[in-house]
Amino acid sequence: MNYKDTSNNCLYAGTFDPFHYGHLQMIKILSQKYDIVYVFIAKNYLKGKRMYSATQMIDAINLTLKENGILNAFCIDLSHFLPTFVVNKLLKTKDYCRGTKNDHILDKYIRIVNKIFRINTVYNDSKSNLSSTTIKMMFANNEDVSNLVPKPVYDLMIKDLDKNNSKTVNNLSASTELNGREI
Repeated sequence: MNYKDTSNNCLYAGTFDPFHYGHLQMIKILSQKYDIVYVFIAKNYLKGKRMYSATQMIDAINLTLKENGILNAFCIDLSHFLPTFVVNKLLKTKDYCRGTKNDHILDKYIRIVNKIFRINTVYNDSKSNLSSTTIKMMFANNEDVSNLVPKPVYDLMIKDLDKNNSKTVNNLSASTELNGREI
């Protein structure tokens, strides 16, 4: 991939585990404002191990972007060796974009670090109440999430259903034994 050398590029980072329609809405908004939107799968050590591999999610996100006609956004994974602010400089992006979150401590840290490296932090309130964590919990409890995630992501989730349900059943069994209830 050739990275366009322009100051009107942006970086949109997240764990995207899984990628959902709130993320897609944010990318649609950004793709109209910026020449290139780099969707960056980041590693969040506070969230623990990913449910879906970064490689699988990158493929699903890029397919979703293509299916939605968003041709100026690309999903990449550089999380194994570079912090987000370095990626921002490497890709010559103008802004680091985030959806609004309730994690004010993390947002404050990101603003401070980005200010040191002269990176604009742009927050966008896409009015999405979706949460990847909530979607994972719903899916683990056999609730239908097909209307919350794009089809390529849903297909990935279904493909890994047996593996994920085994983990969930084991976790639920352990917690119900502690509470003395049956599943």
